Amino acid sequence: MEEPLSYLGKKPEAGFTSGLVKIAFLLALGAVAAAGYLTLKYSHEQKKIDELEASKVQLSERVESVEKERDAALEEKKSAQAKLKEVLKDLLDRESTFQKGKKELETARMELKAVQDSADALKSELAKAKEAALKPAASAAATGPMKVRTVNAQFEFLIVNPVDGTVQEGDSLIVDRGAQRVAVLRVEQIDSGFAKAHIVKSASGGPQVGDVVSRAS
Repeated sequence: MEEPLSYLGKKPEAGFTSGLVKIAFLLALGAVAAAGYLTLKYSHEQKKIDELEASKVQLSERVESVEKERDAALEEKKSAQAKLKEVLKDLLDRESTFQKGKKELETARMELKAVQDSADALKSELAKAKEAALKPAASAAATGPMKVRTVNAQFEFLIVNPVDGTVQEGDSLIVDRGAQRVAVLRVEQIDSGFAKAHIVKSASGGPQVGDVVSRAS
């Protein structure tokens, strides 16, 4: 019987060596396979990481683009609001101008009506004065001094008759009642021996029909 561990000093048998080689080969093959698997897995994971990084960059660019679009939209909104305020202000100004023009037009119409009424009154008074002057009594008085024939206190004018050829438009006339000076006139129109005169200044009570009229010295 051999002693324990006596085989250590002997050469290994061929079968044993072949088994060791196979084991080593299998271990090496397993290591290569594991290395290949790990390499593929690393490559796959790295690809995912690269894709995530690319997605992150794209997302950042998209966020930046959206922020720029948002800022541009805000600027456009501010600009539109400013333009809207200008348009509203312009409309209010136009409305104010329109209302002011409307009031001025109404005032002008009223003034025109007053002038027309004055002209109509003048025509009426002048016609009455002419009619009165054509009567026999008035004709007899036509050779006498100039006198007040009609007074229109509302529009501050009167009719003088008769008027000789020495009186012209723009002349100043005076009105006396006895020894009292009652008015100062300015001749505005002369027609067929009648004169329409504006009352420039008058005393209390003003001129009356029959007051004597003469040229201012």
